[in-house]
Amino acid sequence: MSLERKKAINKIIGMVSVFVVLGAVKVWQQTQEKPNPETNCYKHISGKMAILIDKTDIIPPQTQTEITVRALAAINEYSKMGDLISVYEITQDSLSSLKPAFQMCRPKSGSESNELTENSKKIDKDFKEKFEKPLADILAANTGQAQNSPIAEAIMDINLSTAMRDAEYGRILLFSDLMQHSSNVSTYGCNTSDSAINLFKASRQGSSQRPTFNNTVVELHIIPRPKMTDQEVQCRDKFWLWFLGDMRGQNYGVQRLDLPGSYGAIIPTKN
Repeated sequence: MSLERKKAINKIIGMVSVFVVLGAVKVWQQTQEKPNPETNCYKHISGKMAILIDKTDIIPPQTQTEITVRALAAINEYSKMGDLISVYEITQDSLSSLKPAFQMCRPKSGSESNELTENSKKIDKDFKEKFEKPLADILAANTGQAQNSPIAEAIMDINLSTAMRDAEYGRILLFSDLMQHSSNVSTYGCNTSDSAINLFKASRQGSSQRPTFNNTVVELHIIPRPKMTDQEVQCRDKFWLWFLGDMRGQNYGVQRLDLPGSYGAIIPTKN
């Protein structure tokens, strides 16, 4: 057999092999589980991330911008394709009607696609238009003031709901001044942290008195607030140290990250 003929045969075999592999990949893709078209979630969800934004008081623009930046950065760094992303707004009505303002499993991005078998540009476009943009719009909304700040109750409910329950790994991002204020307990005018803790425990009689976090990291992004006394700050910090104290598993922890922001009236310039 001539050398040229051998080369031609090898070339044909190589081309056939490529088509066979591509065909096998296509068949494999068609047999894979398809995500829910509304939520983009598969039946099994490994990771979950919940973002809570305390919107019971006005948030300065520079603080709001940083909230959006940090939340999107955390999603990109700590979540994977198929992880559930939920955004909650803590408002006046959170005690009785808490529900996610946004909830979707993270879709595949263009960088995670296979350029041989998938349209990376379309995948990336869909990721930005159907996931990233509506998520950023929710994060950037600033709703104003309310009489109550049921922050602890919101965390309890979210941790017990499908937003976080049964996650193999989880992360909660809380953007708040952490000044708990509800009919159950308030850290405003608080004298001792023990009294605040005992009041909250009493409000939870017959159920878990504080959340249990399994393989979950909690990030506390503190929104600055004016006119807080030293006693209120101490009471607040000790209350949350107790509230977030039941953590279990292989990977867990609490991180505190202050947010930028300033308050006060503009001092007029003299002519």
